[in-house]
Amino acid sequence: NYKSIRFNQLKRELNGITDLMLAKILKNLVAENIVHREQFNEIPPHVEYSLTENGKNLVESLSNIRQWVSEQN
Repeated sequence: NYKSIRFNQLKRELNGITDLMLAKILKNLVAENIVHREQFNEIPPHVEYSLTENGKNLVESLSNIRQWVSEQN
């Protein structure tokens, strides 16, 4: 299940990451078309991030690799 998530929610999930590092990583993932960034011009304004199709394919591929590695042990 792939849903959109806000910056602060993501930061809480990634315990210990700084705002600057998370922003830099997200910017790179958006540039690589792995993550989609959507800005909502509401009051208060907010931004949500979600996986693109490329991102979903990457997660699936990494999951398959992780499963293969665990089967080798």
